[in-house]
Amino acid sequence: MAESAKYKRKVQADQHDASQIGVQGVPFFVFNEKYAVSGAQPTDVFLDVLSKVHEEEKKQPKIQVLNNQAKTEYCDDGSCQS
Repeated sequence: MAESAKYKRKVQADQHDASQIGVQGVPFFVFNEKYAVSGAQPTDVFLDVLSKVHEEEKKQPKIQVLNNQAKTEYCDDGSCQS
């Protein structure tokens, strides 16, 4: 019973979020909480959005690690620098 209530709350939260951004039908895809694609679209539309998201993600550090010496390391291209 508690498990179904948990999922019900998640669905209701998703429905609320969707109504806040104006979703009125399906399919509706949101990428990185920034880009949306509504309805059935050609493959090129999805490729364009995914390429844009990928380029933006490459520009920002992806991982911030605090090690035992309390130094911060940023990893942006597969390598980490202190």
